[in-house]
Amino acid sequence: MPLDVRLTAGGLQQEIERLAAAAWDGYEHSRKSPRTQKAGAAFSDPDYDLSVEWLATREAIEAAARRQRDPTGASRVLLISGAARSALRNPRQK
Repeated sequence: MPLDVRLTAGGLQQEIERLAAAAWDGYEHSRKSPRTQKAGAAFSDPDYDLSVEWLATREAIEAAARRQRDPTGASRVLLISGAARSALRNPRQK
């Protein structure tokens, strides 16, 4: 039962249940990253569809690593912390 009684008015409860069912179905069938793009030349399978968010995160980490290694910049420590499911690198990455 929703906390806000107004959500049950006008059929919104049914809408919420449909959205929840669609989200759960996507999770159960591994459709967690619907926005993808081809991996590109940096990967062993350039045509593999990778999550856009994963690629953006990878680029942000690589940019931080470049700044950390820059001998003309300030001394830095690069610390990357991720969730357990992110601990494994993409198996198609070179």
